[in-house]
Amino acid sequence: MRRDRLSAWLTGEAVSRIIAAQRSARESWDPLQRLANTFGDVDDDAFRALVMRVGKAIDELDHYFMLLLAEARRRGIG
Repeated sequence: MRRDRLSAWLTGEAVSRIIAAQRSARESWDPLQRLANTFGDVDDDAFRALVMRVGKAIDELDHYFMLLLAEARRRGIG
């Protein structure tokens, strides 16, 4: 029998942790963006680029969390 690779992610406890992590990731974006814009007169394109990469990673992580939570709901979990 083939093991379901998502099964560990789709327990009630895991779903609660995913929701908490998703909330934390979403809440971290605004402070990072404000920090990147705080010193607009400082020419640090490398820092701004890094913050933008982090923002893109947060978006990708949020998308993955949404997929996991949708699958959990489909299976009647959470």
